[in-house]
Amino acid sequence: RGIRGIRGICLILIVSWGLGLRLFSFEKVLPGGLYLLRFFGYLWVIGNAGELLSQVKKFITPALWVFVILGWVQYLFLPDTRFLLQYGWDEHYYRMIGTVLDPNYLGIMLGVIGVFAIEKEEGRRKREEGEKIWKRSNFWLAAWALGGLAVTYSRAAWLATGAGLSFFVIPYLIRNLYKFFYIDSPIKSENDSGGPGMTMKILMGLLFFGLVLYVVPKPGGEGVNLFRTNSIEQRIESWREGINVWREHPWLGVGFNNYAVAKAHGNSRIITGSNRINNAENSPSSSWILLLATIGVIGLGWLAMVGWLAVRNLNGLWIGILMMIGIHAVFNNTIFFPPVLGLLALIKAASAD
Repeated sequence: RGIRGIRGICLILIVSWGLGLRLFSFEKVLPGGLYLLRFFGYLWVIGNAGELLSQVKKFITPALWVFVILGWVQYLFLPDTRFLLQYGWDEHYYRMIGTVLDPNYLGIMLGVIGVFAIEKEEGRRKREEGEKIWKRSNFWLAAWALGGLAVTYSRAAWLATGAGLSFFVIPYLIRNLYKFFYIDSPIKSENDSGGPGMTMKILMGLLFFGLVLYVVPKPGGEGVNLFRTNSIEQRIESWREGINVWREHPWLGVGFNNYAVAKAHGNSRIITGSNRINNAENSPSSSWILLLATIGVIGLGWLAMVGWLAVRNLNGLWIGILMMIGIHAVFNNTIFFPPVLGLLALIKAASAD
């Protein structure tokens, strides 16, 4: 079902890209078509990750460890990365950016790794009851990933990860609330007893998250200010541009990945109160607004239907992870960020039976 869902998504994007030819010349939409082929490649790898990566499955968890460790190495030994501004990256000071050089995307990746490791640790606990906690590598992977998430200072990643963790915690709390009143819960579980369980591990992970956030240095600067508004204002302005592109062609959009072309044709000139034009390069700061502007209401509705059919039978881990990606994509272009897609492929292979 998942593979059929990916095929359906590909068909929607192909039709949308083709519809872009009604607005722009072939030369203008060709780059978007080439990216579409690359995106299909990402989806194909994710859909077939269990088979493609079966030979290296045992190296996936160590690779995740390396990814998390490199993030901490950067934070501890190179906390001032403002020099990257001259190379086209945002400047960050005492924020973990890791190997993806962006705290927002690193944050959601660390959150996904943390949730995956907690779920994997819970499955291991059921098989190896009584194992000492210091021998539980997945537990510590989750702890260090969530600790790293804290020092990204990415509020969008915090929100998305919190929602993903709540997906596992809330059913547990509901079951125990029913038990308190001696009522059979409508939410069934095979694992209501035995050890601290997933909920306790999540709470321990959140405690470590808070502890890290409390003890790390905060030398000043906008990035580590939890009440900063500059990034919010920039996102709102970017969303306004995206909505403006969508309003030009609300039903069918401007064609997949033709957002930059539409802007070049003057479709998104949003003037702020200071008469300054926001010139985000290729996309708004939201995958959902990007999709709305490029494939339109009809395409997005079709995509939602196909996506629902593809994910409705997934297990709890994948529903939680996709919910995290979807929430984070409200604030960033997460759905189309290659390292995020690569991480999903690795987790798909690592969790394959």
